[in-house]
Amino acid sequence: MLFPELIKDLEGIKVFNMKEVDIRGLSDISGKVKANYLFGAFKGEKTDGLKYLNNAIKNGATAILTHTPPPDNISLPWVDSDNERKTFAFMTKRLFGNIDKILKIIGITGTNGKTSITYILEALLNYFNFKTGVIGSVNYRWGDEKIKSRLTTPQAPEIFELMSKMVAAEVKTLIMEVSSHAIDTERVSSIDFDYGIFTNLSGDHLDYHKTLDNYFSVKKRLFEMIDRSGGKSFINIDDDYGRKLLLSYPASTVSYGVNNEADIWCKNYSFDRDGLKAEIKTLNKTIYLKTNLFGLPNLYNILSSIGVLLSFGFKAEEIEEGFENTDIRIPGRLERVENPFVNVFVDYAHSDDSLKNIIPILKQLHYSRVITVFGAGGDRDKTKRPRMGKVATELSDFVIITSDNPRTEDPEMIISDILQGTVRNNYIVMEDRKKAIREAVSMARENDVVLIAGKGHEDYQIIGEKTIHFSDFEEVEKSIREIKGEW
Repeated sequence: MLFPELIKDLEGIKVFNMKEVDIRGLSDISGKVKANYLFGAFKGEKTDGLKYLNNAIKNGATAILTHTPPPDNISLPWVDSDNERKTFAFMTKRLFGNIDKILKIIGITGTNGKTSITYILEALLNYFNFKTGVIGSVNYRWGDEKIKSRLTTPQAPEIFELMSKMVAAEVKTLIMEVSSHAIDTERVSSIDFDYGIFTNLSGDHLDYHKTLDNYFSVKKRLFEMIDRSGGKSFINIDDDYGRKLLLSYPASTVSYGVNNEADIWCKNYSFDRDGLKAEIKTLNKTIYLKTNLFGLPNLYNILSSIGVLLSFGFKAEEIEEGFENTDIRIPGRLERVENPFVNVFVDYAHSDDSLKNIIPILKQLHYSRVITVFGAGGDRDKTKRPRMGKVATELSDFVIITSDNPRTEDPEMIISDILQGTVRNNYIVMEDRKKAIREAVSMARENDVVLIAGKGHEDYQIIGEKTIHFSDFEEVEKSIREIKGEW
């Protein structure tokens, strides 16, 4: 695409050195720039992309997008934008031929539940032979393709490249996790979402957003986009911030809930170790649900998914059939480690709110003791650490506090922060995560349950600047084989 066409009618920009150069790609990473690429030089938290301008030009950049006018020695086409990240997103959309309009796109945001909903919707739509694609924290996937995710929501060029590949594979529906960071950095600003889901909002990522109100105002922007474009949103009104969203966009919103009567309302439910049963009232008909998933958080995830399925035109009876006949597996989300000796679940819970949701589920399944292994990530929100210590010791029968991606922080200092919140003397500290997992497996008796929290599907540990292979699943299985026996 020629540069003048790429920038035509874009708002908030000043153009210098206008030339009809050919633009074949975009990148905001100078090392990934190739011949005939536009380089997006953004100002970040730690550095300014303009520092890498010479490297981008050396690699073949033929145009620049940034936040200042060009220096005198640069003759390349140059765009000075009031909001360079947003401009970058709309340039990407144009370069890829507005390919997002070909797909039916579902955007899911909230503190917890995003990944689970992608797997639930994907499983049900696949059951009904809908070709789907997913962009999320576990991976990016469609058909037989799976790409390990680097970010929950990648940068705009990667999103549109993934869309292009999905469309080529005849995918019709894209289910996307939309992180608050992605919204705030304009990665999804140019996407036409057909549907949005708001799960909940609680204290996480406050190292970035500083306050819950700031966090919410960023999340809200997704629903402003959907409301403006004539899409439909599904909002959890049992959440305080969900009720605020409903008041802001009543015309484009379908509510769901358990504690408050909603458009999609679960009147009764029960669950055991085999799954969940629920009576769900919708605007037109009651759905009698049976699924292998269990727990209240999954019930909320299911309610939002039902809203989308109804909007797709599925009947209540079809939804009942789909859930009953689909074995839904969600990697690292209350995922059982199959073995004949010890009850063990691995879960991604890495905040006080997620621990508060997960531990009671295991208590309700009538295990004798809940033994929780958890830590807190380094270089991330420090305010949640004592809250996690409080929740874990308050709700668990026994707790092993350990390390979880300490990054550049001292693991002992992270653990010290966690210990500030403990409320019972029912814990030990084992900084080595491998030893902590082994200790939990060793101490588990018949009908106890072990919860390994924090990493979920992740298969790495970040220590200092290094990323090393580490899988909670692998360590659990290894410990069981060594302590309890082979199977």
